[in-house]
Amino acid sequence: MNQRILPAIAYAIAGAALACASLAHAAYPDKPIRLVVPYPPGGVGDTVSREVGQQLAQRLGTQVVIENRPGGKLVIATENVARAAPDGYTLLLASVSSFALNPAGMKSLPYDPRKDFAPVSRLFDAPLILVASPSLGVDNVKQLIAYARSHPDKLNYGSIGAGSSTHLAAELMKADARIDLTHIPYKGSAPAIADLLGGRIQMMFDGGPSSLPHVQSGRLKLLAVTSAKRFSYLPEVPTVAESGLPNYDVTPWWGIVAPAGTPQPIVDRLAAEIADITRNRVLRDKLGKQGVELVASTPAEFGALIETEIARWTRFFKQTGISLDDE
Repeated sequence: MNQRILPAIAYAIAGAALACASLAHAAYPDKPIRLVVPYPPGGVGDTVSREVGQQLAQRLGTQVVIENRPGGKLVIATENVARAAPDGYTLLLASVSSFALNPAGMKSLPYDPRKDFAPVSRLFDAPLILVASPSLGVDNVKQLIAYARSHPDKLNYGSIGAGSSTHLAAELMKADARIDLTHIPYKGSAPAIADLLGGRIQMMFDGGPSSLPHVQSGRLKLLAVTSAKRFSYLPEVPTVAESGLPNYDVTPWWGIVAPAGTPQPIVDRLAAEIADITRNRVLRDKLGKQGVELVASTPAEFGALIETEIARWTRFFKQTGISLDDE
């Protein structure tokens, strides 16, 4: 065959492939999208996923099916999406737990958040709040730390489970403030709050919706929020950082990722739609009352956040000796 013809054929084949890929991207989506949520129905992750999924479905002109796959420290759902086809039709609700805490605190995982996924967008934050029993007689974080130092081994704190953000938030305070705190893990927020109200534990970090009604009734005292900046829906409440521990920041975050290899035009399209959804004032106010702050990002920004958080929590686990394999 003429040597001049061969390059021409190669260019033609490559051009045809690019044209087909462009057409496929232009047609996206032409079938339902599966959004895998690693939590049972009813929790904050599920609630926000359904709200955002409904908005995304309207914008994309296709159905967004929420698939709940709880269990296994979020590993079951995460691994499922890591092995899915990279075509934009399977997405995952990722979180600081599955994409930073697990990789930093567990020796072995069946997925790699860096290699197995394409970041799409950060989606929302849900800062924790620090609540304490009024019987302690403390009004802020500085007074709580002073009490802990003058009453060693006298402060018990509850969490929604070992290895959870509510557990690690207290352990980070314990390390930063150099105080003694005793961990009492519970299977969820409700039994922990019940024991806090009953006096078995004296403090806990918790999500706002379960604790704020007791703050409003005067049965619990709200000391601080855990995020680096004040939560927009509790603007009068100081952060832990501005209350005596300047480097403190525990901001549970969630975002959307796709399997690695998902075409960039699809990733960018999804990121742009999500960014528009998070700017919806009605939705922001609705979720804000549930302790949620919608926060979008570019794919690159979300990827950088994941890298930063893995490094940060890896240092924390090495410093404290805590291992999530033991929990």
